Amino acid sequence: MLAKAETQDHRYGSTERTKRLKENRVYPGVADEAVEYTKEQRTPGQVNYLKELKTKLRTFGEICPERARYWTQAYKETDGQPYVIRQARAIEKVLDNMTIYIDDDELIVGNYARTPTALPVYPEFFSTWLPETIAKDGYFKDRVTEEERQELLEISKYWPGKSYSDRIRELSPPHLNHILNFHGITLCMDVYEVHPAVTSGYEPLFENGANGILKKCKKRLKEILAAGPCAPGETVDSYIKKVDNLKAMIIANEAFARFGKRYAKLAKQMAKTEKDPNRVKDLEKIAEVCERVPAEPARNFHEAVQAFYFLHMILAVVSSRCFGTMVRFDTMFNPFYQKDKEAGTITYEQAQELIECLFIKMESISAIRQPQAEAYTVGSSQFQTFTLGGTLEDGKTDATNEMSFLCLDAIMSAHVIQPTLCIRYHPGISTKFIDKCIDCLATGLGFPAFFNDTLGKAMCLRQGADSNDVWNWCIPSCVSRAIPNKNMRQGNASMGMISFGKVLHLALNDGFDTWTELQLGVHTGDPRKFKSIDDVKEAYLKQLDNVMVGFTQLNHIAENLSNEMLKRPLVSPYIDGCIEKGLTTTDFAAYGSYKNPEIQIAGAINVADSLTAIETLVFDEKKLTIDELLNALATNWEGKEDVRHMCLNAPKFGNSLDKADKMAQWVHNESQKIIGNYKDIWGGQYRTNGGLMSANYALGRACQASADGRVDTEPFADGTCSPMAGRDNKGPTATLKSVSYLDPLMSNEMLLNQKFMPQFLKGDNKKMFTDYLRTWYDLGIWHIQFNVLDKQILMDAQVHPERYPDLVVRVAGYSAYWVDLGKPVQDNIISRTEQCFAC
Repeated sequence: MLAKAETQDHRYGSTERTKRLKENRVYPGVADEAVEYTKEQRTPGQVNYLKELKTKLRTFGEICPERARYWTQAYKETDGQPYVIRQARAIEKVLDNMTIYIDDDELIVGNYARTPTALPVYPEFFSTWLPETIAKDGYFKDRVTEEERQELLEISKYWPGKSYSDRIRELSPPHLNHILNFHGITLCMDVYEVHPAVTSGYEPLFENGANGILKKCKKRLKEILAAGPCAPGETVDSYIKKVDNLKAMIIANEAFARFGKRYAKLAKQMAKTEKDPNRVKDLEKIAEVCERVPAEPARNFHEAVQAFYFLHMILAVVSSRCFGTMVRFDTMFNPFYQKDKEAGTITYEQAQELIECLFIKMESISAIRQPQAEAYTVGSSQFQTFTLGGTLEDGKTDATNEMSFLCLDAIMSAHVIQPTLCIRYHPGISTKFIDKCIDCLATGLGFPAFFNDTLGKAMCLRQGADSNDVWNWCIPSCVSRAIPNKNMRQGNASMGMISFGKVLHLALNDGFDTWTELQLGVHTGDPRKFKSIDDVKEAYLKQLDNVMVGFTQLNHIAENLSNEMLKRPLVSPYIDGCIEKGLTTTDFAAYGSYKNPEIQIAGAINVADSLTAIETLVFDEKKLTIDELLNALATNWEGKEDVRHMCLNAPKFGNSLDKADKMAQWVHNESQKIIGNYKDIWGGQYRTNGGLMSANYALGRACQASADGRVDTEPFADGTCSPMAGRDNKGPTATLKSVSYLDPLMSNEMLLNQKFMPQFLKGDNKKMFTDYLRTWYDLGIWHIQFNVLDKQILMDAQVHPERYPDLVVRVAGYSAYWVDLGKPVQDNIISRTEQCFAC
């Protein structure tokens, strides 16, 4: 019998303040239900389950019209002006006019919508879905008052043909409709509102303050104006662009500098009427800090944390949902902490409380998006990440410090799902720190995730990073890499996702999709006439190449529009080189050395296992004819359970079986070669990416049965190198050996999920788990992350969700609250193999 006290009878937080903040924090539900693209593919009972559950355990996030109001006003007022100026004026109007508040007990302040339960919308990115969803019979009908509904409908009238996604649709030729519109082959994320990470540098803010950055911008603008358009190496076009860019950076950052002072003024006003003398002191401290930052350089730990949060939070105000975090938390904040500690102005416990306050604020950040997009990012993650560990500038000395431990203690105490913690693992990393990381994993939070430090540096070099900079790499979101203050994540539009599983379906049906009854692929021949597995492989690669032809054309449109419309005047001066060159981060992509275009892929392991089954059963052992297999797939195995049983028993990736592992290696390598034949508009070679979010579930729902034994609509294997759920049964080390066949330098990122029983991270077993991590590193695998939860608890939480409001699981490159996941996603997590060292 499960003990309720084991799960959720605990008050989280290391102090009474953070306990209250955690208890009272509002984590607004984003979607009322897990939305699919077709009602016919929904799992029965899922909608009612989630609606009832969220009513009990989550506050629905109402739509805040303020950002849309002020952004639209600014665009109307600046019609005809350069996009970068229009964006800067919009940022200015939002930051100067949006409602601000300071909640009870807060020490770190800043809000991105008018109330804790409110969520902003971004009409300049994606506008078409809003009027329909806020209509009186719409999906979000209860999220607005009647007055707000009318205001948002009026705002929406301005944006058709002007928003980013509208422009993509308008410019896309008809022959790309099968790529642009969802047919299960691709998901164009720039159309469905999953835009790439927008990140900033933070050290320049700490060192200079916004006012110091403004001085640099004004100085550079003065120099460019003095030199004029005829300066050596200058053209009239480049001169105009630089002048406009620098003017926009100045406008946006003047508003940013004022923003903190708005909170200082509010805190002073609140202190005058506050009855509690302790809270008066808090408010006076908040006023002092916000009077200083972000306008001026941070002098101490509190000011640095507040300055960081202001800039980080404003990214959620001015940019679309996925904004990431380009931060090595311990190396960045430790100098401030150590200085205060030596001065006797802060203790370990006080620093932990401030970090917990920060984490609780970060967890509350969310956004409303069009309902269809929620199927791809269930759990409402903003992909906020902090990187810990790694090395110092010499590339060898362990960078672990006291702040590394503080961060882990804070997140274990606060028990939040954001930020995700990422560890740069190397052979010389502190063993005490790894012990603490394992303790954190044992809490069930699903992090930290571990990344191979040697590979991280090599991947950055491959992207074009300077060899003097790669020691400082970090994880900005999910499983990708960046270098703080460098322009590595800003230039590319978000290419989107390809379902490798659907591509194989087309290969086995001469390019015909049996569900839509459309010829979505090229003709690759009648599969019943295939003579060998090589014929199947060739058909698969031809179908993938055809998808890439259309996908690249569409993405080139999106990249051009992104470069034109989505300037980033606020964050650009905090990225190295932007002020000197007079370029925003999106402009800089054309000139900078960092190339990072990527495509997220789903179903690669399912394709590998399917090809292994076909090769084994049809061409090697001849237990089946190709006709028998295709007929079984066409009927979703109905009446063909014996055929499915044979397919399920064929060799599977994840069990250290040479045949299956080499097939997975072939799929990854040859697919990357096809994808790598195509480049973005700046000349960057497209590479595969393992950061699928929950798209293995959503794209699996849109794919027919496959020869690995998968049934219609069953989720694909998660990530890019995780075995199919429940198919890896030879133990955790066997899984690592299989994954080691896949070259991480062939792709941008690979994501590996593993699930362990809690007891294998505790007591005497802890040493085995530590050795397991070292084996993972020695095998040259890029990434690994863990769910550490008892399967019985997960099953009980499905039946009694009210007992588990704070139960956390690892979904993909992020963690989520169990109660925020639809039952099919929960089922998929439950079905993952529960590893143990006795296997």
